[in-house]
Amino acid sequence: MSAMSRRWLQFVVLGASVGLTACSGFYGRAYGGYIQTALSGDVALADTGFAVSTSADIEDDLGLDEDFGSPYVRAELGASIVSVTASAFRYDASGSGTLPVTFGGIPAGVPVTSDIEVLNGKAAVLLNFIDLGPVRLAPGLGVDYFDFDLAVQSQTVPTVFETIDVQAPVPVVYLQGEVDLGPVALTVDGAAMDASVDDIDGTFIDLEGMLRVKPFSHTEIFGGYRWISLDVSGSEDGQDYSGDLRLAGWFVGGGVTF
Repeated sequence: MSAMSRRWLQFVVLGASVGLTACSGFYGRAYGGYIQTALSGDVALADTGFAVSTSADIEDDLGLDEDFGSPYVRAELGASIVSVTASAFRYDASGSGTLPVTFGGIPAGVPVTSDIEVLNGKAAVLLNFIDLGPVRLAPGLGVDYFDFDLAVQSQTVPTVFETIDVQAPVPVVYLQGEVDLGPVALTVDGAAMDASVDDIDGTFIDLEGMLRVKPFSHTEIFGGYRWISLDVSGSEDGQDYSGDLRLAGWFVGGGVTF
């Protein structure tokens, strides 16, 4: 983790601790559910010492066109002025395709087997800048963590394979808007940053919308949609890489409030 990311994370944790301790009117929400996401876009990997070549399509060329379902967790804590939100999920897929371009040391025209895993965890501290009863607008600062692990292996020569394994705790500017009408509420979260973190540079955009319904006291069910855009480049073990990726899908679940 870079020094910038560590300082940003420390600020987020400190802000949450101080803000929630100092304020009254404490509330909390704990959610669990299911999220189904799909990955699209393209990725490129240069051979050691060379420039990045033309990109390979994630779905058509690498065969990673599966929707993937995983647990989705989200929690929120708040007081009269400050609130904290956090969520996490993962994406995992395998497939096969044929490379139209070179991918690291794998030449063009080779059939390949591909595996990918993406872990995401997001957390932010928010200030209720506008709170007019049913309408709330809260800007803040957060960290959007990505653990991206891609492995591509030649089917003709199994000992020839390439990997991209990147962890990026990305500091983000955060904005949350909410309309709460009592039995029904709509929450929209947006996070974005053009950042350089460790060995990765790029633009990160993370949008999420969630509709909450309260059938009983202290109980909520929800449904929503998550959309993440990563336009990134960097270097790992002497190999340059780039990617223009979209990870998106719907989620449902339920939880308790207090």
